[in-house]
Amino acid sequence: MTLAPDTAEIAAPDPSDYGRSRKAAGALRAVWGLMLFGMVCVGAGMGIAIYGARLLQGSRAELPAPVVSTAPLTPVVAPDPLPGAAPPPTSTAADVSALQSRLAALETLQARTADASAAALTAANLSAAAEQSRSFAAEAAAAERALPQSADVRALRVLSIQGAPSRAALQASFAAPAARAVAARNDPGPGAGLPARLLRVLNSVVSIRRVDSTTGTGFDAVLARAERETAAGDIEGALKSLSALPPGSRAVFADWTEQAQRRAEVDRRVAAVRNTALADMALASRIQP
Repeated sequence: MTLAPDTAEIAAPDPSDYGRSRKAAGALRAVWGLMLFGMVCVGAGMGIAIYGARLLQGSRAELPAPVVSTAPLTPVVAPDPLPGAAPPPTSTAADVSALQSRLAALETLQARTADASAAALTAANLSAAAEQSRSFAAEAAAAERALPQSADVRALRVLSIQGAPSRAALQASFAAPAARAVAARNDPGPGAGLPARLLRVLNSVVSIRRVDSTTGTGFDAVLARAERETAAGDIEGALKSLSALPPGSRAVFADWTEQAQRRAEVDRRVAAVRNTALADMALASRIQP
């Protein structure tokens, strides 16, 4: 006897096959889902690219265009000054010329003041050097450069080579010619007798003269007056007094008189140069530009 196969068993699916089919279907659905998501993303990107640009252009178009005025510009006019007010200053060619002239005057005044100060300083140095018993040629040359137009400076250039004894030196050297002048006054001459010659010898040893009286025109008074003036530094007064002595006594003072005259001339010309320089400096300080 042959057994026929059970149709129910043949038709019933295998449980393992059912599990595999479910897995395949799930995988298929995942693939289609991914594909669908990709397509959605692509479509969204395209939509943003297309419609976003249009929206941006539309927003730009909605902005108002800048308004450019074609009306002519109106010049700004300064307000009229108040009644009684001074007009505003204006710079003109005359003002510029006046300013330039003032600056030139200031420069000239400054240069003149500097020159006057330098000349005054040079004159002071010249005065200090000329008071000494020595040559002062260097100081005189500097003064000639500072004051080239001064006749006194030119004269001092010659005097400065030798110089002149100081007043103190002249005071110290006065006694020797004074004693010789007294001896010359008592000289009886070549034809004098014995008493006169004895008196001359005595006077050569001891000189006797009055020194307490300086008034009058006598020999003793004139010599005493000249001696006092020399001691006081009045060389010019001493020279004037000595000119009243007898010729023989004046000859004794010849060397001293020559030196005293040089000193007097140097001092006189130095004083003139100094006064001129000081006057120029004072004038420069008073001038207003």
